Amino acid sequence: MHLAAILRAKVEGGIDGVNHLQVYSPTLSKLGATPADAARIAWSDDEDDADEFFGRA
Repeated sequence: MHLAAILRAKVEGGIDGVNHLQVYSPTLSKLGATPADAARIAWSDDEDDADEFFGRA
């Protein structure tokens, strides 16, 4: 996760974007982040109760 966050920040900052993207994509893939994964997320329309410390997100 740390490496992915660093690479993303460098890409967003325009620091040698192409080379970092070549490493960023496989890094995300190894973490299980693929375009097909979004379909497997079960979204809930129910509102969660307020959190004890942070209230509603």
